[in-house]
Amino acid sequence: MHRTSFIAPFLVCLFVSSQAFGQASLQRPGSLTLTPSGPVQGEEVEVAYEAPAWLGPQEEVVLRARLRSPDDRAYGWGADDRTLTRLQREDDGVYRGVFVYPDSAAFALLAVATPGGDAVDTNLRRGWVLLAHDVAGRATPDAYIQYLHDLTGRNFREGARVAQEFVDAFPDAPRSWNFLWFFEDQLGGSAGAERAGADRLARIASSTRRCQGTPTLTRRRSLESSFSRQGRTTRSPSGGRTGS
Repeated sequence: MHRTSFIAPFLVCLFVSSQAFGQASLQRPGSLTLTPSGPVQGEEVEVAYEAPAWLGPQEEVVLRARLRSPDDRAYGWGADDRTLTRLQREDDGVYRGVFVYPDSAAFALLAVATPGGDAVDTNLRRGWVLLAHDVAGRATPDAYIQYLHDLTGRNFREGARVAQEFVDAFPDAPRSWNFLWFFEDQLGGSAGAERAGADRLARIASSTRRCQGTPTLTRRRSLESSFSRQGRTTRSPSGGRTGS
């Protein structure tokens, strides 16, 4: 097993670098259960972890997280790497513990490590994703945005899938469409954009019609302005221009 220190400035090393924890992170992952699976900020979360054999016999393991606040930028900038809690091994072999979902976090990417950091379960380098939810049980817009920021430059295919979920959950939010266009263009380039054009225009028209009956004219104009850009330029998730 590849051994290295768990101390790193960013947890991104844990998920992206092929050098850090390379052998361990590619082995069969354990099973991590979080209750609730969609916590509200400040809510207590119960954790149950069934460890794979390669993690070795441990009295406790460490639940680590890369946390992103609503204001964090794309890629790994601003991410907060911290220990959330220590999980204790119980008589049934399952590791259990509790932590409070931070008030400042919109998104968390989790991994489980031995206390010394010589073995880390990164769920095949995907991590376990935990999004902040509202009291109605929906992932918040900030949670989707930070999830997509985290995927930028790391996994465009997964980003396109999550961006589509964002559009489905918040079809009247201009940023959800901007993310979808960005990730689709990264996957398909100009040819992919042309193929997706007809579908995009149909969805834009549908969303614009929904806005026409709302009393907030500014909201409608913002939506239409954002949509009108899609044929001329693609913007990165942080708002910078990435193409024309």
